[in-house]
Amino acid sequence: MLNKTNAMFPGSFNPIHSGHLDIIKRASKIFNKFYVVVSINDYKPQKTSCKVRLANAKKAVDKLHLKNVKVVGNKGLTVQFAKKHNITVIVRSIRNAQDAVYEIDMAKANHSLNNKIETMIMLPKDELTHLSSTALRYLKDAKKRK
Repeated sequence: MLNKTNAMFPGSFNPIHSGHLDIIKRASKIFNKFYVVVSINDYKPQKTSCKVRLANAKKAVDKLHLKNVKVVGNKGLTVQFAKKHNITVIVRSIRNAQDAVYEIDMAKANHSLNNKIETMIMLPKDELTHLSSTALRYLKDAKKRK
Protein backbone atom coordinates (compact mmCIF):
# COMPACT_ATOMS: atom_id res chain seq x y z
CA MET A 1 0.00 0.00 0.00
CA LEU A 2 2.96 2.29 -0.62
CA ASN A 3 1.92 5.82 -1.48
CA LYS A 4 3.86 8.92 -2.53
CA THR A 5 3.83 10.50 0.92
CA ASN A 6 6.99 10.95 2.96
CA ALA A 7 6.67 10.34 6.69
CA MET A 8 8.77 10.38 9.83
CA PHE A 9 8.87 8.60 13.17
CA PRO A 10 10.57 11.00 15.58
CA GLY A 11 11.70 10.03 19.06
CA SER A 12 14.52 10.06 21.52
CA PHE A 13 14.89 6.27 21.13
CA ASN A 14 16.69 6.00 24.46
CA PRO A 15 17.00 3.06 23.81
CA ILE A 16 15.37 1.88 20.61
CA HIS A 17 13.46 -1.35 21.27
CA SER A 18 11.32 -3.99 19.57
CA GLY A 19 8.17 -1.86 19.98
CA HIS A 20 9.80 0.94 17.96
CA LEU A 21 11.08 -1.54 15.38
CA ASP A 22 7.62 -3.02 14.94
CA ILE A 23 6.16 0.44 14.22
CA ILE A 24 9.02 1.16 11.79
CA LYS A 25 8.45 -2.10 9.88
CA ARG A 26 4.70 -1.58 9.64
CA ALA A 27 4.84 2.13 8.76
CA SER A 28 7.52 1.58 6.12
CA LYS A 29 4.98 -0.44 4.14
CA ILE A 30 2.67 2.57 3.93
CA PHE A 31 4.96 5.44 2.95
CA ASN A 32 7.24 6.19 0.01
CA LYS A 33 10.13 7.43 2.14
CA PHE A 34 10.17 6.87 5.89
CA TYR A 35 12.55 8.67 8.23
CA VAL A 36 13.37 7.46 11.71
CA VAL A 37 14.43 10.70 13.37
CA VAL A 38 16.50 10.50 16.53
CA SER A 39 15.82 13.75 18.33
CA ILE A 40 16.71 15.62 21.46
CA ASN A 41 13.85 15.94 23.91
CA ASP A 42 14.63 18.70 26.40
CA TYR A 43 11.94 17.33 28.73
CA LYS A 44 13.49 13.87 29.08
CA PRO A 45 16.75 13.12 30.86
CA GLN A 46 19.29 11.89 28.32
CA LYS A 47 22.16 9.97 29.87
CA THR A 48 23.04 8.65 26.43
CA SER A 49 24.22 11.18 23.84
CA CYS A 50 22.26 11.78 20.65
CA LYS A 51 25.26 10.49 18.69
CA VAL A 52 25.19 7.13 20.53
CA ARG A 53 21.40 6.84 20.29
CA LEU A 54 21.61 7.58 16.56
CA ALA A 55 24.27 4.89 16.05
CA ASN A 56 22.21 2.36 18.02
CA ALA A 57 19.06 3.19 16.03
CA LYS A 58 20.91 2.87 12.71
CA LYS A 59 22.32 -0.50 13.73
CA ALA A 60 18.91 -1.82 14.80
CA VAL A 61 17.03 -0.50 11.76
CA ASP A 62 19.71 -1.71 9.32
CA LYS A 63 18.95 -5.26 10.47
CA LEU A 64 15.40 -4.83 9.13
CA HIS A 65 16.66 -4.33 5.55
CA LEU A 66 14.02 -1.75 4.66
CA LYS A 67 15.03 0.09 1.49
CA ASN A 68 12.79 3.13 1.98
CA VAL A 69 13.81 3.82 5.61
CA LYS A 70 16.51 6.27 6.58
CA VAL A 71 17.70 6.88 10.16
CA VAL A 72 18.83 10.45 10.83
CA GLY A 73 19.47 12.79 13.72
CA ASN A 74 17.69 16.07 14.38
CA LYS A 75 18.52 18.82 16.86
CA GLY A 76 15.74 21.19 15.83
CA LEU A 77 11.98 21.15 15.85
CA THR A 78 10.23 18.16 14.30
CA VAL A 79 8.14 20.40 12.03
CA GLN A 80 11.28 22.13 10.73
CA PHE A 81 12.78 18.76 9.83
CA ALA A 82 9.51 17.79 8.16
CA LYS A 83 9.41 20.92 6.04
CA LYS A 84 13.05 20.50 4.96
CA HIS A 85 12.44 16.88 3.86
CA ASN A 86 8.98 17.31 2.30
CA ILE A 87 7.35 15.23 5.03
CA THR A 88 3.61 15.56 5.56
CA VAL A 89 2.97 12.80 8.10
CA ILE A 90 4.40 12.27 11.57
CA VAL A 91 3.94 8.72 12.81
CA ARG A 92 3.54 8.23 16.54
CA SER A 93 2.73 5.23 18.70
CA ILE A 94 0.61 5.05 21.82
CA ARG A 95 0.42 2.27 24.38
CA ASN A 96 -2.21 3.67 26.72
CA ALA A 97 -4.47 6.62 27.56
CA GLN A 98 -1.61 8.60 29.08
CA ASP A 99 0.37 8.34 25.83
CA ALA A 100 -2.75 9.35 23.88
CA VAL A 101 -3.20 12.59 25.83
CA TYR A 102 0.46 13.54 25.27
CA GLU A 103 0.40 12.66 21.56
CA ILE A 104 -2.84 14.56 20.91
CA ASP A 105 -1.29 17.67 22.45
CA MET A 106 1.87 17.22 20.37
CA ALA A 107 -0.14 16.68 17.19
CA LYS A 108 -2.07 19.90 17.79
CA ALA A 109 1.15 21.82 18.48
CA ASN A 110 2.87 20.46 15.37
CA HIS A 111 -0.17 21.21 13.21
CA SER A 112 -0.33 24.77 14.54
CA LEU A 113 3.33 25.27 13.59
CA ASN A 114 2.86 23.69 10.15
CA ASN A 115 -0.68 23.12 8.92
CA LYS A 116 0.57 20.71 6.24
CA ILE A 117 1.60 18.21 8.93
CA GLU A 118 -0.72 15.38 9.90
CA THR A 119 -0.11 12.94 12.72
CA MET A 120 -0.85 9.25 12.31
CA ILE A 121 -1.17 7.23 15.49
CA MET A 122 -0.24 3.56 15.36
CA LEU A 123 -0.97 1.05 18.07
CA PRO A 124 1.67 -1.50 19.02
CA LYS A 125 1.00 -5.19 18.83
CA ASP A 126 -0.54 -6.45 22.08
CA GLU A 127 2.60 -8.32 23.09
CA LEU A 128 4.65 -5.10 22.82
CA THR A 129 2.44 -2.66 24.74
CA HIS A 130 4.42 -3.14 27.95
CA LEU A 131 7.65 -1.85 26.39
CA SER A 132 8.94 1.62 27.09
CA SER A 133 12.41 3.08 26.84
CA THR A 134 12.03 4.48 30.37
CA ALA A 135 11.28 1.04 31.80
CA LEU A 136 14.16 -0.53 29.87
CA ARG A 137 16.59 2.11 31.21
CA TYR A 138 15.30 1.53 34.74
CA LEU A 139 15.83 -2.23 34.45
CA LYS A 140 19.31 -1.75 33.02
CA ASP A 141 20.26 0.63 35.85
CA ALA A 142 18.83 -1.75 38.48
CA LYS A 143 20.96 -4.60 37.11
CA LYS A 144 24.06 -2.40 37.31
CA ARG A 145 23.37 -1.62 40.98
CA LYS A 146 23.23 -5.33 41.96
